[in-house]
Amino acid sequence: MTKKVKDNLRTEYAISLTAGGLLLHETMSVIDFLIESRISDLNEAIDNSNILKTNSLASRTRIITELRRRNKAVRPDIWTWLKENDENEQKITLFYICLKATPILFDFQTEVVLEKWRALDLFIVKEDVLYFFDKKAQFETEIDKWSETTRIKAATVIIRILRESGILRKNKITPMEAPDSFWLFFVKQDDPWFLELCLLPQNRREQILDLYK
Repeated sequence: MTKKVKDNLRTEYAISLTAGGLLLHETMSVIDFLIESRISDLNEAIDNSNILKTNSLASRTRIITELRRRNKAVRPDIWTWLKENDENEQKITLFYICLKATPILFDFQTEVVLEKWRALDLFIVKEDVLYFFDKKAQFETEIDKWSETTRIKAATVIIRILRESGILRKNKITPMEAPDSFWLFFVKQDDPWFLELCLLPQNRREQILDLYK
């Protein structure tokens, strides 16, 4: 990964990812709010269980807090793009948004998933995430302060995001599949690194980059 990628991501390790996984259905429930940049109006979704289909006010609050955080990490046009795609592509797009918004997920994908893929070590379980946390805690004071409960919950959510996005199937690392025209969107977002993190082979990435020239 290049320095530019790191510079584009927030440096702190937020643990708010424990609010949920990919949040596909929740995001699509409020997608028009996000498209129209009516972020302040998202309180309506907190107050109205008919928008977010959960009876728990606390759950709705956590979900909206997480969606606001994700919204700050991406360009506004991502939400229109999300709405226009099919469900598989929506899951991949939300994975991109999660990577942009959550540095610890980005680092896990880069330092563990991608490296395992290159080494043909294709299986990942929750213990791999916990081991990753242990290594990071040596250098990141935020992680070192996490309780064991927080670590386990965060590890569970990271595995859940990988599974819901489709990059982890039955604990096996699996490349994401979509047409070249879909991947080109992320190149135009100035984030071609996403193609590598979705495990597209180098020749395919070069082919897609050539489309942008």
